[in-house]
Amino acid sequence: PSGPAPRPYESVIRSCPAPVRVAAFRAAAWTGQGWVLPYVRHFAAQGESAWLDWLAVLGEESDLGVLMDWVRRPDLGVMRARLLGRFGHPVAIEALLALMQSPDVALAVAAGESFALATGSDVQGARVELPVAADADEFEREFAPKVWLPDLDKARKLWSQRGGTWKEGRRWSRGYEVSGPCSPELVGQVDMQARWEIGVRSALAGNRLVAPPPPDCHGPV
Repeated sequence: PSGPAPRPYESVIRSCPAPVRVAAFRAAAWTGQGWVLPYVRHFAAQGESAWLDWLAVLGEESDLGVLMDWVRRPDLGVMRARLLGRFGHPVAIEALLALMQSPDVALAVAAGESFALATGSDVQGARVELPVAADADEFEREFAPKVWLPDLDKARKLWSQRGGTWKEGRRWSRGYEVSGPCSPELVGQVDMQARWEIGVRSALAGNRLVAPPPPDCHGPV
């Protein structure tokens, strides 16, 4: 038709309750709507957590600066590590080494897990009990979760050995370079979350590799 192309999801995303907005945005991303990434960039620049998560999944190398600016903010908590791991850029991977040294146990643990998610290399160290809040009740204290602190020396050694290879890529996921077109064979070798993240980027680029996640699936994709 003459005039601007219709944008059937945009009005829903701007005006409806959060669950409907999330569903509509997922549909827009998985059907390759061209306005999706500019929309994500606009709201991620304002620091909205859901859109920062989407920026980590869909963003390009040019978005690294925005993501890193927000990751430097302590108020984002453990989300800082998760954003870095999802983005998978070598600069983000190296930044996780610094977060592993945090005295905040939850943040250090998240950094170790995110390092593994990006590189495919496990860096688990000591098993510790996750600290509970000062106002936690007796039940919460008794059943505080056990977590794996990252082994910083192991992570640094891996960076020393493989960092040169990682720096040759732009996005790493589970040890695979996934910034460009991915083969069905590669997609078949990663877990479901990585598969959906690769899938939604491919769909946005006009190449549907896999089916989208079920509607009740939690997470950004």
